[in-house]
Amino acid sequence: MVTKRIICFANSTKRGAHCVAGREILPGNVLGGWVRPIGTGDEDALLFSEQAYGDWTSPHILDILDVHLVEHRPAGCQTENWLVDSTQRWVKVGQYQPADMVGLVENPETLFENAGDTYAGLNDEIPNVTADARPGSLLLVRVPELEIDVIAGFHVGTTKVQARFEYRGIRYWLTVTDPVVKAEFQPRGIGAYNLGVCLVCISLAMPFNPNGGQVYYRYKLVAGVIRLA
Repeated sequence: MVTKRIICFANSTKRGAHCVAGREILPGNVLGGWVRPIGTGDEDALLFSEQAYGDWTSPHILDILDVHLVEHRPAGCQTENWLVDSTQRWVKVGQYQPADMVGLVENPETLFENAGDTYAGLNDEIPNVTADARPGSLLLVRVPELEIDVIAGFHVGTTKVQARFEYRGIRYWLTVTDPVVKAEFQPRGIGAYNLGVCLVCISLAMPFNPNGGQVYYRYKLVAGVIRLA
């Protein structure tokens, strides 16, 4: 058993369950590596009770919190995974401010690998074999202009939320799983909404086989949005 203190950069929703991710705060307030607590839900998602505080509220982005973990459980490129101790509630110990985030931003040349597009996305999928050669599956990057697009979903009468932006001269259209952003913009209907400069937490999802063939993919998701404008 171990307790880690993290800054929450994402608490996204996953078929009614949660996916939380953040950076560890080490003794002396030194920033450590990424931590993704995993639970007993479908595809390792956290049940509500597994990510709840003592008052049964959920962590928000930029919360500083103590999470209770059982053991390290890496899975392919998701080297950040730790199995949560579901018998203990999490504890909020502070709150980070957006103005303090500058030193926490990462600056990779690309967002993982740019190896393919889904039917409605752009540079949003990676073959699993390529993804799993990487040492991690989470990034926090600054984008100068983030556009939230509500677009038609795969099924008739549904919509989905995308983040569209440019990073180092390359365009990305990625699915948004941040529940706060979805709740704000999806009810407005199909359209484009500019949020200006933002920090985005990008996660590689679990492997998925979209066509029933032999090739599995991991999709890039915008799991958390921090507005700076």
